[in-house]
Amino acid sequence: MAGGLGNDVPADGATMGEIVMRGNNVMKGYFEDEEATAEAFRGGWFHSGDLGVVHPDGYVQLLDRAKSTIARYKAPTAVAFLDELPTTSTGKVPKFELRELERAGQDSRI
Repeated sequence: MAGGLGNDVPADGATMGEIVMRGNNVMKGYFEDEEATAEAFRGGWFHSGDLGVVHPDGYVQLLDRAKSTIARYKAPTAVAFLDELPTTSTGKVPKFELRELERAGQDSRI
């Protein structure tokens, strides 16, 4: 595991670093994206984007992501809080009812 400058982090279970790897079980690169491949494999290691710590017994614990993997257009623009979710007689949440609540007052479904 590499720290901020590509150095190994101590196996103390506290010092966080990025998970990096290399070997014949690691992908060769991103399909038709040489720039992304070069960035991901800088220094000859695959930089996973996962952050974690190494414990004294060698156990690697994943803790976070170095960058958020969601695209801007996928991020919610608003969040609604309900006192209670609607449920069917079998206890499932009927998504169509939630969609109708979301669309209330809108002229179009698009």
